[in-house]
Amino acid sequence: MELITADANLVFTAALVLMVLIALFEGLALLLGMGFSHILDTLLPDIHVDVDYPDISTHQGVSPRSSAGCTLGEYPLSSS
Repeated sequence: MELITADANLVFTAALVLMVLIALFEGLALLLGMGFSHILDTLLPDIHVDVDYPDISTHQGVSPRSSAGCTLGEYPLSSS
């Protein structure tokens, strides 16, 4: 018990208490038929962002520019 109440562990104790409270709210809301995270989700507004920029493609995965410097010994890991 001294470990939890030590002054150096105050931040971690607060995080643990917050995590337990969220779990209790989730369990209670689940018994009532709705998850606590779903309740919070309905309180927040829906934000839809549509970015129309010609140089951005989200279908490529890891770009060759970001993996260009990756090597294994003397052998490059990227195909470009």
